[in-house]
Amino acid sequence: MKPRKKAPGVEFELDKMRELEQELKQLESRNKHFCHVLAEQRIDRSSMLPPMGIFKKQKRIKQFEQQLFTRTQVANIRREQSRGFAGFLLFSTIAAALVWWGLSLMQAIP
Repeated sequence: MKPRKKAPGVEFELDKMRELEQELKQLESRNKHFCHVLAEQRIDRSSMLPPMGIFKKQKRIKQFEQQLFTRTQVANIRREQSRGFAGFLLFSTIAAALVWWGLSLMQAIP
């Protein structure tokens, strides 16, 4: 038996497939390298602190949000303050009336 001769088109296709396989291996190795570099950059970014201005801004925002009241809370506070003022006004009036009454009794005794 004679060895079979390969067709010239088949040899060309095999060479082309080998070249493509080499390119694929090179691209895979480059991809692994870039993935490793990106992972290192991500770790570096996560370990770095943001600028100090950002900390101050976040602190101010947090304080502001803690001091915020809802509309109902504001209404309740105003109601309590007006009740307190009304009580103070009533107490002051009674105290002034008692002082006036006491002074009028002292003048009547001479």
